[in-house]
Amino acid sequence: MYLKFIVAAGVSIVLLLTIHYWLSKTQANKNRPQQGIALVMLIQRIISHCQHHREISNTVSNGDNKFKTQLISIQSVLDNLIKQVVEIGLDKFAQWATFVEHWPRLRQHSLQADLPSRNLLRQHNVMVDGHVSLLDEQISLDVADFFKMAIKPMQELVNFYNNLTTYGVRNTS
Repeated sequence: MYLKFIVAAGVSIVLLLTIHYWLSKTQANKNRPQQGIALVMLIQRIISHCQHHREISNTVSNGDNKFKTQLISIQSVLDNLIKQVVEIGLDKFAQWATFVEHWPRLRQHSLQADLPSRNLLRQHNVMVDGHVSLLDEQISLDVADFFKMAIKPMQELVNFYNNLTTYGVRNTS
C-alpha cells in the first residue's frame, strides 16, 4: 500500500521535473509564445489603424480637407507598423503580401481623394478583412504550436509513467 503511494509520489515529482526541464530547455521555446502574442497584438494594431484610416479617408474623400493632416499621420503610423511586421516575419503570409502590394495605391488614392467614397470604403473593408483573416490564421498557428508543445512532453510523461508502473508492478509481485 505504502509502496504504491511512494511510487505515485515519485512519478509525480519526476513528471513535474520533466515538464519543467522540457519547457525551459531551449530559449526558442521560451520566447515562442511571447513572439506569437506580440505578432497578434501588432496585427490588431494594424487593423485598428486601418479602420481609422478608412474613416478619415472617407471624410477627406467627401471634401473635408481639415482632416488631411490626421490622414497623413495615420498613414505614417501604418508605414511604421508595416516595417515592424517585415522585421518580425509576417511577410511570409499571402494576405500580408497582398496588403503590402495594395497599400501604397490605397494610400495615394486616400490622399488625392480621387476615388468615389463607396470604392474607397470597399477597398478599406477588403484590406481589413484580409487582416482579420491573417489574425485568425496566426492565432490558429499559435494554438497549434501550443498544443504540439504541450502534447509531446505529456506523451513522454505517460510513457515514462507506464514504464515506472510496469517496473513497480514487476518489483512488487
